[in-house]
Parts: sequence; structure tokens; C-alpha cells
Amino acid sequence: MSDLQDLVTVAEQRDWLAAAPADTIGRGARPDRCRQRVSGRARFDRLAADPRFDPLIAPVRRYLARTMPFPRRTELSRWSISALPGTNQNTWPRLFTVTVHFLETLYAYAPVDEQHRTLFALNVDADLPWERLTEQFPAVHARPARPGVLHLEVEGARNLMRLLDADGVVAAARRLNLELMNSGPSMQQRHHSFDLADCLLEPVTEPAGEPLRLGLYFDALGDVPRAEDRYRRAAFAGDAEAAFRLGELHSERGDTGGAESWYRLARDGGYAGVRRHPLAAATHALQQRGHDAWEDGDPETAARQFLLAAEAGATQAYLSAGDVLAERGRPDQAGDAYRRAARCGYPGGWFGLGVLLDEDRRHGEAQNCYRRAAVMGHPAAMYELGWAHECRGELGAAEGWYRRAVRAGHVDALVQLGDLLARRGDTGAAASSYRRAVKAGSGAGLVRVGLLHERDGEYDDAEACYRRAVERGHTQAWNELGHLYAERGEHARAAGCYREAADAGHYEGHLYLGDLHDEQGRHDAAEQCYRLAAAQGDEVAVTRLGGHFLDLGELDAAEPLLRAAARRDPEARHLLDVLMQERSRLATPAAERKAAVR
Repeated sequence: MSDLQDLVTVAEQRDWLAAAPADTIGRGARPDRCRQRVSGRARFDRLAADPRFDPLIAPVRRYLARTMPFPRRTELSRWSISALPGTNQNTWPRLFTVTVHFLETLYAYAPVDEQHRTLFALNVDADLPWERLTEQFPAVHARPARPGVLHLEVEGARNLMRLLDADGVVAAARRLNLELMNSGPSMQQRHHSFDLADCLLEPVTEPAGEPLRLGLYFDALGDVPRAEDRYRRAAFAGDAEAAFRLGELHSERGDTGGAESWYRLARDGGYAGVRRHPLAAATHALQQRGHDAWEDGDPETAARQFLLAAEAGATQAYLSAGDVLAERGRPDQAGDAYRRAARCGYPGGWFGLGVLLDEDRRHGEAQNCYRRAAVMGHPAAMYELGWAHECRGELGAAEGWYRRAVRAGHVDALVQLGDLLARRGDTGAAASSYRRAVKAGSGAGLVRVGLLHERDGEYDDAEACYRRAVERGHTQAWNELGHLYAERGEHARAAGCYREAADAGHYEGHLYLGDLHDEQGRHDAAEQCYRLAAAQGDEVAVTRLGGHFLDLGELDAAEPLLRAAARRDPEARHLLDVLMQERSRLATPAAERKAAVR
């Protein structure tokens, strides 16, 4: 026995579950709490003022009508709806959330920096065959949410309305909602918005008018069956625009032949509309599937999904396609995707092209791309321009670009700006820049502050900074922590830190561990560490390895290493000179050497 039976008898539950879904809410009594209604009105008023509010009413009303048993009777006690809940308000703020027992079964949200969008998340019973659903309705993105629950996501009120017409979705939502209602009351009753529920549960007047106008109205809502019915009436009466709209509906469901027939009829009737891409409504789902494939290690599928989304109208997906293709080592295809993004007005396209050109050592062309991106406000492009000027010794220009990047929100630019100021001798300004970076979440900033503490002899504070940097994911801080312990003579702890850095992918950890072994006379262990660092491209480790062989008298092993490193490393050039002198000495006969000594 459950308390739900006090509201809806077992027979009513059974009959409701077996009945065909209807869009009627009913006219039964509803609960009301005057104080709660008044206390929640400010949030509702803010929601109602949002331009996204009106379009979501019809699909949410349909959801309640089709998936909640006797929604007016079970309101508040078994399901509740909150207006502008505080969930994820700094990242993915929500417009509303429907809760049944403990589970959020439907909610609308958008990224905090894209508040013109409306994404709907719907949880249903996991027995729904979601692979078939996504094939039938490409605009939905599906993934398992928890045992027994499938998470469906669409963008836009129109797509939510269409999702509720897709095979099996309402039945799966009904099964989950009824099971949850039988498990207990809504756990968010105190946040229920009665004013919002009024908009969803009170009777509404059906619109009236000419068939085409009604068809456009229902089409915008996503009520495709009624839109198609009105379009057909208008088309059979000779309306060419209605025929074109029918072509759009057929194209959207993948019926190319039917779409062409209606398009032809519209054209013959004198109506020349702009055709919508068949996947125009599916761009969000395509991008989500692209990200899923990328995370699952399937970059081919990821790039294909991103390109489909871009061609269907979500042109920002060209950037993601470029990133995937660049990661796959296909610079030509990645460059094409980035160029398309740039032509569509995305500064990230120019930035991506700049990175590819830099990797191809075409630095002048890369900086031209960075400049175009920077002019359009791209923070990372400003940073790269600052770095390029700094590498050329043009410190004034570098500082200017770093400051622009800082104003645009680039955290690493704060660190680099601090380094530039420190090099100039302005330690106070450098420390201020580092601390701003720390406040913005920078692990590199913590390392720089730690180095300042270490310089001033504040070793405990330095250690704390390095450990906080590691906790923030800046694993290179293990090396600094190792240096601190090595200076203290705590060699075992230093070695442990260097190993942590190396295990995190920082080959310098192998180099520093090798130096530690070498200082302690463990030359074989040092050689092994130097080899590991050199294999990962550390030129200093190549010099160390060459010097190690030189000390052992293994000149043939040392020479190729020192010659390779001597192109850039002054120490390697010095050691190579020592090696050549040793070769000359060994080539001189012993008698001549003795005579030279006399």
C-alpha cells in the first residue's frame, strides 16, 4: 500500500497506464497554499518576463497531461514544479524543474553565457529502445542517467513537443513517473510554484483562424500532427505556401520523395521559399553525439557528427570538427574546418588556423591569423601574440598583448604578465598579477607565489602553495616541491615528488630525478632517468646523458648525443669541446705526450 492510493486508486492507476495519452488536463480540484504562492511570486514574475517563457508552456502542459496521472489531483503531493530554481545557477541556470518523488523528471536550462537558448532534459524509464528513437528522431540526444533511467535531451520547445509524439517516449515517461509516485511524495514541495502551475493546469482557449495561419501556429509549437492537418486543408484549397510547409515537414522526417512532391506543388503555385536543412532541428543532438564519440575515443564519428551539425546550421561546430581533425593529425582537413568557422565569423577559426601554422613552423602566417582572431576579441590569440613578441625580445609589445588578454579574461596571461614584470624588476606588480591569477583558479599562479615565498625564505608557505597547485591539477608543481625538498636535504621526499611529476607526464621529473641520483653517486639509476627524459624530447637530458658517458670515458656513446644537443645547448657545446680534446689526447702516442710534459 502507498499513499498515492489515497489520491488515485489502484484501478485508476491501471486504467490510466493502459489508456491512450490525451492532451486534456481535466477539471478536478487543485491544492493551494496562499503563503507559498505569495513567497514564490517574485521568482515566477522573473521567469514570466523571460522571452523563452511563452514558448515552453504548451510542451510542458502536454508533458503533464500525458505523463502525470490526474495532474491536478496529484499536484504538489506527488509532483511539483519550481520556477528559476537555484540549481547550477552559475553554470547552467534553469528555467524550471519538474520533480516526482526525488527525481527531476523534466527541466529546462541553458549555458550561462547562452541564455537565448532553451535545452530540455527529460528522464524516462530505461526500457525505451533509445537507439531506435534517435534514428527515428535525430533531434534527441539519449544517454543512460542512472539504473533504470534514460536521459533524453532536445533543444527548443518545438523539439520537446515533437519528442512527446515519438514512439514509446510518453509510455516510458508514464512508467517512470507512476513508479516514482508510488515510492513517495515529491521532495521539492516547498519550492512548488503555484503561479507557474496555473499556466500549465488551467483551461486554455483553442486558437481560431485560417488553416495556414493555424498550421504555422501549431508548427511553431511543435504540434506537428495538427500543423500538418491545417497545412493540408490550406494546400488542397490552393495555398502554395501551405504546400511548401508540408514539404518542410516531410523533409524533416526524412521523407525526401514526399517533400519534393510538395515543394514542386508550391513552386508551380508561385511560392519560392528557402528550404530548411532536414537536420536543422537536430544540431544540438548531433553536437552532443560528437562529444560523446570524442570522449569514447572515436574521433572519426565525432568529426562526422560535428560536420553534420555545422552543415545543418550550427556553424560553431566547425570549430569542434577542426579540433578533432587536428588531434587526429589531419592538418589539411582541420584547416578547412577552421577556415569555414572563420568565414562564419568565429574568431576561434582564425585561432585554430594560427595554431596549425605555428606547428608547421610558419610563424609569420600564424601571427597574422592570431591578429585577426585578437581583433575579434579572442583572448588566447592575444596571449599567443604576447608570447611571440616576448620570444623576439619585444617586451613592450608583449606586455601590451598580455594586458589585453588579461582584460579579456585569459588567466594564463596574468601569470605571463607577472613573469614579464618580475624580469623587469617590478616585483610588487608581479606578485599582484600572480595573486590575481590565483584568485582566478590558476595553478601556475600558485607556483609563482610559492617561488616568491621561497625566495624570501618562507619555505612552509612555499610548500603550501605548491601543494595547492597540485590539488588544482597543476601537476608540474611536483617538480618545484621536489626542488624545495632537495634544497632541504630531504632527498627521499624530493625523489617522490619528481616521480609524481614524471608519472603525470612531465618529463622534467625524470631529468631532476636523474640529477638527484647522479649527485648521490647512483650513476646507473641516473643514466636510466636521463634516457627516459631524452626519449621524450628533453634536450637538457640529452646533454646530461652525453656528459654521463663522457665521464665514463665512453666517447663513442657520448659524441652523437652531444652533437645533437650542441645546436641549442651551450653546455653541450662545451662538453663536445672537452670530448674532442680527449680524443686528440688519446690519439697522441704516449712517447709524444711524455715529451710534451718534459
